[in-house]
This record gives sequence, structure tokens and C-alpha cells, in this order.
Amino acid sequence: MKKIIFLLTLIPSITFAAAVASKKTVVFDQVVAVIYLNEAPDLGSKEEIDDAPEIITKQDIERSGFDGRNHTRESKVEDSMLCAKAKSLKMAMSDEDVDRYLEKANMNEEQQFMMASRWFYDGIAEFKAALKDMYLANMSLSYEVESNLVISEADIQSYYDQNPIWLEAEYEIQTSFMPANQNNQAQVQAKLEKFIQTGKGFKNLTWDDAIVLKTSEISAANQFLADLSVGQVYLKQVSDGFDLFKMVLIRPLRLQPLVERRIEIVNHLRQERHPQVVEQVKKDLQAKSSVYYPVQY
Repeated sequence: MKKIIFLLTLIPSITFAAAVASKKTVVFDQVVAVIYLNEAPDLGSKEEIDDAPEIITKQDIERSGFDGRNHTRESKVEDSMLCAKAKSLKMAMSDEDVDRYLEKANMNEEQQFMMASRWFYDGIAEFKAALKDMYLANMSLSYEVESNLVISEADIQSYYDQNPIWLEAEYEIQTSFMPANQNNQAQVQAKLEKFIQTGKGFKNLTWDDAIVLKTSEISAANQFLADLSVGQVYLKQVSDGFDLFKMVLIRPLRLQPLVERRIEIVNHLRQERHPQVVEQVKKDLQAKSSVYYPVQY
């Protein structure tokens, strides 16, 4: 068997003699790539191949389209290498896993048969085997990418320092209301002003729960709020009495802490580096393999 496989690496086409008398040859498939997962053997050597190569034909490329991608010779070679890598890592996808996937995809047996026929598979079993290889390739790629997509603390700190996010100043304010009318307005105002200065009087004065306002949320009419210091109370006359505003806490303009941005930064760096890591994983895999591309006719 090994010698037969080796022989196929030397001929670019698998042919069938349709009519010997007419001396015509019909090509029903063609070898487009031969993958040696280890070092390629010397094609001039008579020694047997230790590891049978992976042979890819035109039909293999065409049949791979069931996954929704537009495959090329190169993408099929990559998938085959990744699938082989998955198997070397003892990754597995059982028949039950495939059945569960098809069940989630709402594909009954008739639909599976139609899919297999559409992509020229010899029945459902061969289609399921191709589906299994596709997922093994994806599992292998994900594993290798995750293993190499490492974001260090230095990376996080560097991004944080180079991309600061400033948080607006925030003001935590409590409000209260003291009713008054034309008859007692001056008297109430005097008592309130004394209360503001000394903190005495108006034992029945109640403060609402504190609200937090950012600088951008303070209207032009209420800019006085940004000028208050902590503990200070501002008195504002309204039509039916007085509004009181007490500054409880001020959070000044500040850098958003790293602890609050860590997840966002890690996700950003991972997304940014993912394409490069994928390409590097593929290059490393290709460096450990050899591919022979026969001349096409």
C-alpha cells in the first residue's frame, strides 16, 4: 500500500482509459497536492515512506464547500494539516457528537442525504466523516491559537498607559425642599441661611437620597453645583419655597483605573492579535510539513 501511495505522488492525474482504440484519456479527478506531515522523502529514493502522505484532489476541494467557505488548494492543505494535528493531539469527535450537531442544525436523514449528494459524497457516512474532519481542523486551530494568544501584564500595562481614558468629574448631591409663601418667605429664608451657616435649626428638614451628576449632565442654569465644595449647601428660591442642594462627595476628573479596564484591554488585544496568531500557527504547521504540488494539465 505504501508503494502505491508513493507512486501517486509522481503522477498528477488519476485517469481512466475510456476507449483504448481511440487512445483518448478521460480525467475524472486530479491530484493537486500531496502533504508530508513530517520531512518529505527523497523522491529519487527507493525506500518506503514511513508515514503515508495526505493526498488532495480537485474533487476534495470542491466537496469541501459544504462548510460555506470558498476553498482553494491552499486552504484545503491547511485544513488537512490542522486535522492531522488534531489527531496527533488525540482530539476526537465522536459519531454521537456529529449526530448532535446535525440534530441542532435540524437536518434529518433525508436532508443529510441531499447534502451528501449535493457535494458528491458517496452517502451519509462519508459526508459525516468529512464533517468530523472539518470540526477536528477547527478544534486544532482554536487550540493552537489559544495556546499562543498570550496577553502579558506588560502588554496590558503598556496599552493602558498609551490609551488613557479620562473619567468626567462626578458630583454626589442631596436635595431638600422647604415650602414658603409670600407671607413667611423672608422669615423662612433667614432661618435657612442661618442653618446653612451654623447647621442649627430645621430639625425636621429631610434630605432626599443622593444623586450623582457628571459634569456634562449639569445644565447651564445649574452650574453653581460644580462650584460647591463638599458639605456646602446652596439655597435657591423657587416659586413655592426654597430648594436646597448639599454637596456630599466630589470625584474629580481622573484616569479610569486599570482594574476597571483590564477585561476590555485584554479583549481588545486578543482581537487585534488574533489574525496574526492564526497566520503564525499556520506558518509553523507548514514549516513542520512539506507539500508537493504536481503540475496541472
